[in-house]
Parts: sequence; structure tokens; C-alpha cells
Amino acid sequence: MKPGISLVDLHLLAERIFLEGLMEMGIIHGDIDDMVKSRLGAIFMPFGVGHFVGLDLLDVGGYPKNGPPPRTERGLDGLHTTRNMEAGMVITIEPGLYFNKPLVKDALNDPEFSRFIDEKAIQRFMDFGGVRIEEIVTVTSDGIEVLSCIPRDVDEIERLMAEGRANENPVLRGNLLPNVKA
Repeated sequence: MKPGISLVDLHLLAERIFLEGLMEMGIIHGDIDDMVKSRLGAIFMPFGVGHFVGLDLLDVGGYPKNGPPPRTERGLDGLHTTRNMEAGMVITIEPGLYFNKPLVKDALNDPEFSRFIDEKAIQRFMDFGGVRIEEIVTVTSDGIEVLSCIPRDVDEIERLMAEGRANENPVLRGNLLPNVKA
């Protein structure tokens, strides 16, 4: 991520990575490019990949008058912006993979999507819900600076969840930006 990268492109990349992972797990099958064209990724990632952070958590500025318009395709119609990233922007990066029962049910009843989904395999995950790991970043002139201190390593996340003592862990207390003074 760096200046000039579109949040749309970042969202589409996240969807593709999720689809590749779901294929490796045997939940979906077929040609990845066909899945992307059909917008299958929106079934599993029904929310945008991120949003601006400022005075409000879901800050304004996503669609200025002279900026690119909102997208209308399934899954892209909920993006908070289609702008290219610029140095100084503060945004979240929060791809999420969900097994949303109503969305999956609808997909299984729609030939456009059902042709890719192994119904038996996906049933094993329907009570899982989903997972999302969120980062808050500042776009710099040559990349990003991560502001949040959320663990990304599986072992670290599992240790944190097992620990479960909110009074000993700033992340569990909600202090996600320990290095940022209010």
C-alpha cells in the first residue's frame, strides 16, 4: 500500500486472496478469474476493505465532488471510497472473511455462484461466523505506517484469546493505539 493505490484494487486483491484460500480448503472450485468476474468474493467479504479514520471512526471524504464515483458492482457498492491513496490519509485495512448464512444460502440458490461452491464442504464452516483483523495505517510518501498494535501472528492471537485478562492487555482493553496521544 502506498500513494496512488486505489482502495478498490486493494479490496479486489483481498477478495482474490480469500478465494484462493477457500479453494485450497476445498470450499470452492473452478477458475479464480471466473469467480472474480462473477463477484463470488462479495459472498465471503460483504464489507469494504477499509475506511478513512479522522474525527469520526467512519470519517467523511470518501466521495468528494470531483473524485471518482462509487462503484455499483456487488461487494464494491459498499466501499467507503474509490479514491487513490495519498500521503497523509489515515485509513483502516480490515479485510474480513465471513460465512454469512443468508448470503451463502442465496449463493447456493443462484447458479452464477453455486457452480463454484461445494455445498457439503461449506456446511462445516457455517457456524464459524467470520474473522477480521483490522489495522489502522497512515499512508506515507513511500508506503504506510501501522498505527495499531493488533497481533497478526496466529500463535499470538490464540495466546491473547486464551489469556483473556482485559486488565493486563492494552489490546483487550481497547487501547489499540498505545503510541498515539489523544
